[in-house]
Amino acid sequence: MTNAKLVILFLAIPILYFFFRDRLVEKWNSIESFIAVLSYWTSLVFYTYNTDIKFHFFINRMVSVFKYDHTTWLFSSKYKTEKSKNEIFNLIEAKMLTGNNTLKSKTDSSLEILINNNFLTRFSFQSEFDYGYFFLNTSKIVVPTKEISRMSRQIIEMLEGIENAVLPIYGQEKEYNVDIEYRDKSPYYSYWVRKLPEEMIYNFNCSLSLPNTTGSKIKVNKNHLLISSNSYNKIFELTKDYVSLQSTV
Repeated sequence: MTNAKLVILFLAIPILYFFFRDRLVEKWNSIESFIAVLSYWTSLVFYTYNTDIKFHFFINRMVSVFKYDHTTWLFSSKYKTEKSKNEIFNLIEAKMLTGNNTLKSKTDSSLEILINNNFLTRFSFQSEFDYGYFFLNTSKIVVPTKEISRMSRQIIEMLEGIENAVLPIYGQEKEYNVDIEYRDKSPYYSYWVRKLPEEMIYNFNCSLSLPNTTGSKIKVNKNHLLISSNSYNKIFELTKDYVSLQSTV
């Protein structure tokens, strides 16, 4: 825009205001009321979002409906068993090598099986006197938000077959862990890092132990959520609740 046009526009504004002042004031008064109401409700929403955990995650759930998102899971479990390594591995091969499952490698101490052409599961064994420890570790599993329930059921079905083969000693060092990694920041991190007292932050990168009443362990840092339990049903119930933002504890 040239300098001449700017000067004309600058001079025209007070002239237009002089001739149309009453109409402009009337319009501004009606807009001003709308802006005041809008500002009040916006402030109320932001205040509730930052102070009420249920509302906070309700809004996040609504946002997640409209975008494609996923998390990455690493699952592991550990059992104490009286069965021998060879007996367990033979049973696992018989139970697991069906359908789309494929044996990828086998050594004296481990098996690796590709599950449904999706993720790799490593089975290993460690002898300890008259018993042994059996370990299961998966590779990273990419889980779209809408597939959380399906993937949980798939892993639970795998575990049911494996536990029938392993027969862990009841109540002794039976352990399940899932490490959930977010693409960006964990939705629990920003909320809880403001809410938790200082004594609950136990290292510098802000790994937080979240309060819960399930007897399980739940920790969160910047982009990970880690859940541990002695029940695979409980760990995947918690996983579904937390990843889908249904849990507010």
